[in-house]
Amino acid sequence: MVKKDPKTFEMRRRIAIKLLLYGKTQKEVAKIVSVTQSGVSRWWTTYKSKGDQTLNAGKYTRKPVYLNDGQRKKLVEVILKGAESYGFETDIRTTRRVVRVIYETLGIKYHPDHVRRILHSLGLSWKRVDSVVMERNEGPVKKWTVDTLSHKAS
Repeated sequence: MVKKDPKTFEMRRRIAIKLLLYGKTQKEVAKIVSVTQSGVSRWWTTYKSKGDQTLNAGKYTRKPVYLNDGQRKKLVEVILKGAESYGFETDIRTTRRVVRVIYETLGIKYHPDHVRRILHSLGLSWKRVDSVVMERNEGPVKKWTVDTLSHKAS
């Protein structure tokens, strides 16, 4: 298994470029360093146009968690109050709603995917909204289900 850290990726790029400079084809290099040929092609093009510094390891870009312990505690309290207490029509906790509540109460913007990780770290979860027909009449649906299932059982 290939280690996934910036320095390892930089080393792979540097090896790939050296192999290309020694005359290997992009296809051969891709196989040797375990990447796609298009990846090697992109590295080569960037290297030729911008030079050696483009091979350097990038900075770690994962967004840090900005919530301190007090804010995390407040967020749990806010979420446990329910969505309706924050003006939503239903009490369904979606990541988009949680993003909005975090921004309105704490002034911090997060992407919905990151909110899932935050909720998980707090021992909470989010609820996916399933589409439901609003005009659905439960009486006929129940009758059809009972009739259909009893008919199939006999």
